[in-house]
Amino acid sequence: MEGALDLFAMASALMDDEDVKPSYDKIKEWLEDDSTVEYGFSDSRPGVLTCNNCELSLEWLLINASRESFALFNGAQFSLTEYLDYAYGRALTDRNPLYLFEDLSIVDNVIKKKIVDLFPVPDCVPKDIFDDILRDVQGRPRFRWLLIGPERSGSHLHIDPFGTSAWNTLLQGSKRWVFLPPQYIPQHDKKSIYEWFQENDKIPEALYATQKAGETFFVPAGWWHAVINLEFTLAITQNWASEINLEKIKKEVEESRPSEFKEQWLSLQR
Repeated sequence: MEGALDLFAMASALMDDEDVKPSYDKIKEWLEDDSTVEYGFSDSRPGVLTCNNCELSLEWLLINASRESFALFNGAQFSLTEYLDYAYGRALTDRNPLYLFEDLSIVDNVIKKKIVDLFPVPDCVPKDIFDDILRDVQGRPRFRWLLIGPERSGSHLHIDPFGTSAWNTLLQGSKRWVFLPPQYIPQHDKKSIYEWFQENDKIPEALYATQKAGETFFVPAGWWHAVINLEFTLAITQNWASEINLEKIKKEVEESRPSEFKEQWLSLQR
């Protein structure tokens, strides 16, 4: 797999990467930390949801999709086998381990359709108003992903677009989350995910939580959040537009760049 590893080196270089010897003291601390996120669903506060059983697993993917092409967070494409070679090898010393972030919003591939069929939407999640009115629009914002990542990979602090909320079901491993209310003003920098979490693990207004396999976390619309994988993880996640946030959704769509999605949305509002 030397060719694949060379390509991963190039992909890592795009992120201004370098080899490091990470300290695992913080990861151990986060793994043992109690959650400050409560069970239950509320439109205005992060929570832990009850999820339906999911048949998707790494074993299923290896049996059915080992040669399928999947996208990393930075857009580079690799087969699942190539990515797993990286995740259990070079990723252990990369400063910014690469995160597999496959968009499954619209799929025309048989195997990936099967993956989507295995997505268990939590029963308590309200209906997605985008499903009702924009299901067939190719320009609809991306909303569904398969996530695979080695320890210390993850996503930087961000708010989900267009006033959408999100659920994230962890199928393997553990993740560390930080949630910050909509009024929070973040300081953006170029630190790796691991470095950022090390320096920001005691923000007074933040909610911190360690997600374990089998748990589904809910992210309310407008909340800042960041995630770091504390070990190798497999997860699925989906955004949805809730009728409760309709006014916020309207405002964000109207202020967005021109797109097929925006044009279709505005025509439905007339």
